[in-house]
Amino acid sequence: AEEANTWKLLHCLYADSITEHPESLECLVTETTLSQQTLVSALFRSDSELRLLQLLVDWLEATAAYQDEATKTSAPVIGNNIHWSNTLHQLLIGTSLFNKDKNKAMVTCMDPDAPRRQKKFIHSDDQKDDNDLCKRIFTEVRCGKFADAISLCISAGQAWRGAVLQGWKLLHYLPRDDPNSPLEITGNPSRDLWKWCALGIANNVAENVHYRATIGILSGHLGSTLPACQGSWEDLLWAHLRVQIEARVDKFLHEHQATADANTTPADVLELLQSELQVEELSLHQVFSAVKALMDGKRESLYQTCQRHLMLGHIRAIMQDSLQWLD
Repeated sequence: AEEANTWKLLHCLYADSITEHPESLECLVTETTLSQQTLVSALFRSDSELRLLQLLVDWLEATAAYQDEATKTSAPVIGNNIHWSNTLHQLLIGTSLFNKDKNKAMVTCMDPDAPRRQKKFIHSDDQKDDNDLCKRIFTEVRCGKFADAISLCISAGQAWRGAVLQGWKLLHYLPRDDPNSPLEITGNPSRDLWKWCALGIANNVAENVHYRATIGILSGHLGSTLPACQGSWEDLLWAHLRVQIEARVDKFLHEHQATADANTTPADVLELLQSELQVEELSLHQVFSAVKALMDGKRESLYQTCQRHLMLGHIRAIMQDSLQWLD
């Protein structure tokens, strides 16, 4: 599998290198007002470094998806339109011989914020189901299957969680045949405000580790994502690259606020977000150094070393290392 992944990496890097890309952003941005999605798409087309980071993320997600399908051992999350059905059942029946949990310790409301607000618990079976769901959601996002992650939330009766996951999407205006027809949008006009709220989840150590990681990676918060990576080279690299992309996109949008139409972020929210979400811009070489420091003493495999050299464009280093491996 590692050899196949290496060839796939080489293919996507080569395919991008022979594709013609615009030399500057200015030749793509011709209108005075553009949606965030249109602006960022133009940025990716014109910025070769950012495009490389995204290529690597796409490759890491594709390889993770293939591995997940090939080695899937976890039980599927059971679809259930009723949110926390065991808790609901226990609240309805009250005290009985079959009541395993103390009623005083259990929530008395069924809204998603009840456990935190009341400082009480849901049914132990529901808690286990929640943990399984959060882990599966993170896996889907890690595999680049964002739509599947949303569907998973809905099928588990937790559409609210799926809604939370969609706050990072860029604002975009759908094309109109009639200029006088109402403007339809996709994405989140209050994306920065969502990020600031999402940081509360990402920083909350009482939350499920995989839910924190999912929210963290979507909002560009590296610290909350790392525990779910468990020292894996691929996962750590994916997390670092996604956060770097998110930070650069945010910086670009904030610099082009006058161009991105309907950017509704108030100055005080933007100031709060920038004070709480500070990401150092790293080169790809620095990213690999950061990943190495987090691998808990584990070493790269020979294929991973080869992949790193390919990503950095160090072709001669591959040949030199290969000779050492043969010896």
